[in-house]
Amino acid sequence: MKSTVSKKIFSLFPVLFFLLAPFHPLFSDWTTSDRYSYFSRLENGQKTGLWSIRDSMGSEILVFSKQVGYADKNKIIELLNLQFDPAFNPGIEYVGRDCSTVRVRVIDGMKLSEQMGSTGAAAYMAIVTYSLSSLDDIDFVYFEMEEGTHARPGRYGRMSFYRFWPL
Repeated sequence: MKSTVSKKIFSLFPVLFFLLAPFHPLFSDWTTSDRYSYFSRLENGQKTGLWSIRDSMGSEILVFSKQVGYADKNKIIELLNLQFDPAFNPGIEYVGRDCSTVRVRVIDGMKLSEQMGSTGAAAYMAIVTYSLSSLDDIDFVYFEMEEGTHARPGRYGRMSFYRFWPL
């Protein structure tokens, strides 16, 4: 169940998305239905599974990449840890839960906050946040790690990563 505040804020974005997306070359051939479907998945995560970042025409955008049936937070975390090349994967592990927020510890926080760059760190955190919040009862992810140049600990939700939306 997504929070009502999140729903109210997100209700403003479809209008902007519908108005601006036709002018972006990546989405110029999308119908209104295509745009609505994509944005709805960004907001609601209609399917449970893994998200990824796609680089298209110089823009990184979030895309739903793999549906995972009968998944829980532990399965999503396991799949996320396997999804990336070990040399570039900072890795996460489950710490606990507080209402709609799941807490994860970044295993190699220095890799995330110092070695991946700003875009790489934000993309990794967006993938983790979107993938975990695709579960019905999770809206936020709290990252526990050492603060660095490119990433810091804290509570993140889907709106934290609007820079990866196709607007």
